[in-house]
Amino acid sequence: MNLDNYNTKKNQAIDAFESIGLGMIENHNLALSDTLADISGHLSKVYLSQGLHNLTVNIPCGIIDENILPTELAKRTALHALVSTISHVVEFDIVSALEVCADLMEDVNGHAEAKMLRDMADNMSNEA
Repeated sequence: MNLDNYNTKKNQAIDAFESIGLGMIENHNLALSDTLADISGHLSKVYLSQGLHNLTVNIPCGIIDENILPTELAKRTALHALVSTISHVVEFDIVSALEVCADLMEDVNGHAEAKMLRDMADNMSNEA
């Protein structure tokens, strides 16, 4: 790759990061933007809230088995917090949520499932 092409690609990447709320700092490391700070803050808040709820309500009521391993409880709590945060980020829009689900399915090599989810999202978009 020649230097001009490299610089063009680098500038396009920087522009793309900035367009989604990621800034670049001088040494080209990503800087935490307001958008990422909001996501991180929401994730932390929900994780702590759900963890407390699991310990004070879900386990005593039998919703979660009292013999659950601490690592499994932490994982379950983290997954709940991730889902809540994604819902927050997509502003509870069903089509956007379906697209995120499709991305998740792609990430775990569920390509047929991802296509089904994308088709559902497309159908819902066309109906609107």
